[in-house]
Amino acid sequence: MDNTHTHRLHELLRSDLTPPRVYAAIDPAALTHNYRLLADRAKAAAGQELTPIAVVKADAYGHGIRICAEALAQAGCHAFAVACIEEAVALRQVLEENSADGTVLILGYTAPACAALLAAHRLTAALVSADHARRMSDAACAAGVRVRAHIALDTGMNRIGLAAHSPAELESAVREAADILALPGLRVGGMFSHFAEADADGDAAMQAGSRTMTQYARFAQVRDALAARGLRPGLCHICN
Repeated sequence: MDNTHTHRLHELLRSDLTPPRVYAAIDPAALTHNYRLLADRAKAAAGQELTPIAVVKADAYGHGIRICAEALAQAGCHAFAVACIEEAVALRQVLEENSADGTVLILGYTAPACAALLAAHRLTAALVSADHARRMSDAACAAGVRVRAHIALDTGMNRIGLAAHSPAELESAVREAADILALPGLRVGGMFSHFAEADADGDAAMQAGSRTMTQYARFAQVRDALAARGLRPGLCHICN
């Protein structure tokens, strides 16, 4: 708890008001420490430089987008993710007000009609299907812009993305991803998927045949097949 929050709490306790039974005190220093700790551990585990993406959707999960984004940017975070275009525009404004830059990825569906808005605010859209990618490209070309985008793969979450479960689907996903990379209205800078399990412990998650490792294997298969064609979608990320 920083000094500002401590002072406010003391003022409340000295007043005639009934203090709240539950409250949240957001400590930017603690958030900064945690971000750097996780980034360092991920880098050490991978043995190479990584680009952490801070997911700050739903007003930073209720903790306050402004205070959290400011702290993360000051900690060196250059990539953020949100759920929808409204959150993305608000986040971009916070970053610009703090003279900070970085990728702002929208994890959910964004209508192709928003192509000009995406380009104006330098936002990155998730391409959730081949048809969605084509329509986004068409809309961008019509608006005279190119839209930043990441290709979404459905490796097992069964929510959004190019279907990538069976061998036939994996082959189709590679073809579709290759076609998307050639679309003129898009500037594809990444490819991602989402693990269905978030609470398996390390040993369970690493067991051969586990859902998590199966999803990762599918994701890697599409990535490697694209690389074999000389195609690289950019930043490849899979998490939960």
